[in-house]
Amino acid sequence: MRLVLVTWKDAECQEDRWTDTEDALRECNNPLQPCQTAGFLLYEHSGHITITLTDGVNSVGPHITIPRGCIISVQDLYAEEQNT
Repeated sequence: MRLVLVTWKDAECQEDRWTDTEDALRECNNPLQPCQTAGFLLYEHSGHITITLTDGVNSVGPHITIPRGCIISVQDLYAEEQNT
């Protein structure tokens, strides 16, 4: 599996309490901060990719699915050589 670094924007929840509408609207203009996730590229789909933390013999560890619309970049960190 390819080892990749994915830079992406996640949804945010600003408050855990009631907020004045004007304050909430001001916060809507704050840019979303990018996240980075490194792991093995488990699956690619036209709408999303899935990254796993661990590539086991016949199993994988925890994994995260990221919608393509949230992805800023995917950088290869390592690619296994194919046996030919």
